[in-house]
Amino acid sequence: MAVPSRSEVLDDLYVTTWNNRRTEVVDSIFDATPLTKELRRRGGISLNGTGGRYLEIPLSFAKNETVKSIGKGDTVSLSETKFMTVAQFEWKYITGTIVRYMVDDTRNKSLSQHINGANSKINNLRDSLTDYMETMLFGDGTGNGSKDWEGLGNLVSTTPTAAATVANIAQATYTWWQNRQKTATGPASVYLLSDMRNLANTCSEGQTRSFPNVIVTTQTVAELFDDEVLEQRQIINVKEGADPESMSTAWKGIPLVWSGQCASGRMYFLNSQYIGLNIDPDMDFKMTDWKSIPNQVEDRVAQVVTKGNVITSRRKSLGVLTSIA
Repeated sequence: MAVPSRSEVLDDLYVTTWNNRRTEVVDSIFDATPLTKELRRRGGISLNGTGGRYLEIPLSFAKNETVKSIGKGDTVSLSETKFMTVAQFEWKYITGTIVRYMVDDTRNKSLSQHINGANSKINNLRDSLTDYMETMLFGDGTGNGSKDWEGLGNLVSTTPTAAATVANIAQATYTWWQNRQKTATGPASVYLLSDMRNLANTCSEGQTRSFPNVIVTTQTVAELFDDEVLEQRQIINVKEGADPESMSTAWKGIPLVWSGQCASGRMYFLNSQYIGLNIDPDMDFKMTDWKSIPNQVEDRVAQVVTKGNVITSRRKSLGVLTSIA
């Protein structure tokens, strides 16, 4: 049996290190972003590999028109109601590269040095993926030549009645596919709480299951909210001696979190039943094989790749409050 080369030994070491740390790394990526952390906690991140070019989500947009009360001798309608269609989201990919240079490999002689080097590169990739995913979450899907995943900028649009296609459905044509939008009535010190109540109620349409269960906004607006509710504010997930990062402000029991990527003056009202991340389990932060870099002496490269997208199945239960002063 041939003795493995130095490159092969280090290939295995990096793969083993990644496999041993993968769950922790993925958890860190999702938990580092307040929005994905809350969505994940409520089942808004799922693994579902359906194959094909598109990620297709069945939508129910109409009621069954045969439902009615009846009396003695009444007939029941046998007519078929067209009530379903399909939203088509493209599968999209996120990737990041880990590079190993022969010079660095030969300088690090001991096993512990190589393990430290592997962990350092994995940590750097983890942090970079976290930042990029948060940027995409608040984008509109057009970043990097429309290769970025969908984001709140498109799925929960500030102009839901404008001519635009979301998941292959024209929102201006089909009003049931429009999300909710409300322009702030006036200064937050006077109107913020009443505007929040009105938009949340509009999103729910009076149904408990459709009421928002996650609110995300900017740091400035989150602090305005804290100032407004003062002693009435609720702090959830508080443990004795807990650090500030373990505490979340809540409104009506709904976690209110903020992100530095959220556009100025906006507050999003979301429901994890109807919006979330869908990831192909076959490409769930998977590391590729190590490859030689052309024209380089034993320099090696591998990628970590994720296939998925941000999806929604009921835009009218999602809302955005805009122009908060």
